[in-house]
Amino acid sequence: MTISLHQYSNSAYDSNQIPPQPPRSKKGVLGKLVSSGQTVLSFTQSDESIPSGLYREKTPSEWQEFKEENKNIRPSWNEEYLISGTLSSWSTLYLFISAGGAIMVKLFSSLFLLTSLIAVAVDFIDWNQALTEAIIPFGTYVTLPAAIIWLQFELCNRGYWSPWYFRWLVEIRKQFEINRRTGMVTLYKGHNKVRYSHPFIEFDCILASVPTQQGFLCYGLVLAHRYNGSKFSVPIGTLIGNSERVMEYHRLWNAIQRYMDVSQPMPDILELEESRLKDPTTAEYDKQTKRKEDYWRSMSDEEYGRTIERIIKKQSQNNALSGGLSLNIFKDESAK
Repeated sequence: MTISLHQYSNSAYDSNQIPPQPPRSKKGVLGKLVSSGQTVLSFTQSDESIPSGLYREKTPSEWQEFKEENKNIRPSWNEEYLISGTLSSWSTLYLFISAGGAIMVKLFSSLFLLTSLIAVAVDFIDWNQALTEAIIPFGTYVTLPAAIIWLQFELCNRGYWSPWYFRWLVEIRKQFEINRRTGMVTLYKGHNKVRYSHPFIEFDCILASVPTQQGFLCYGLVLAHRYNGSKFSVPIGTLIGNSERVMEYHRLWNAIQRYMDVSQPMPDILELEESRLKDPTTAEYDKQTKRKEDYWRSMSDEEYGRTIERIIKKQSQNNALSGGLSLNIFKDESAK
């Protein structure tokens, strides 16, 4: 099998060749977050640490099923880019209404019919009265509209019908893109328009914490551009959610750095396995280490589960922060 290896651009991030960066600006979102006591995570020489959420995204069988259902669609995380998307407010409303239609038909309509039949059986009302005053009106004005809403969603979702409004409603809109080949980080706004795009090395990774109403801390991880003063940051923490332990966000930052660093192989996870042969550094690393090409994909779900549990347990026993030595990326100050 011949694999086309994609070369990196001159702007790709290489931890061994970092152009010295100007000192941080205290303006915009970075200044506000730092001044509120949030933590700026250092650039480091990345290691193999990976947050458990990235391992548990899919099992081998789920990944195979996903690939079969999306044969003509490139994965959102591959040897070139990591793209995170989100649904629009209209998409969320549409899915909520469709789910409501399904619940109405499967649950409430069945319960209403059962209740009506019980009322007839115990002679609370006669059959004709139940039919004309309850079952038919409920079926006409509640069950039928709900069934139509649910049915059209199922037909569209299974590919039997594709009206223009469905494609518009369920369109995944880009939230951000992290590109390994070019070394660029891009944040999008509505309708997939670029809000800004800057080199990865120009971003600070900030671990933010917000107390919930119950008094617990909820964490988030963002990339804030160091120099343009934008109030918009790149929410990379959404890759694992906002209720993980602090160490998991350190591991996520480590995994993102490893993915972007063209001097290092990509993170060794199931989602990136098929892309490893297409990345020059990773392909060479796998060749030297004699890594099995389908190491993850050849596992059963049970074996996969046991393997990642061993990895997670081993990682949890290491209390040190993920990543190697901090990198001094600034002209006039040491990395913190």
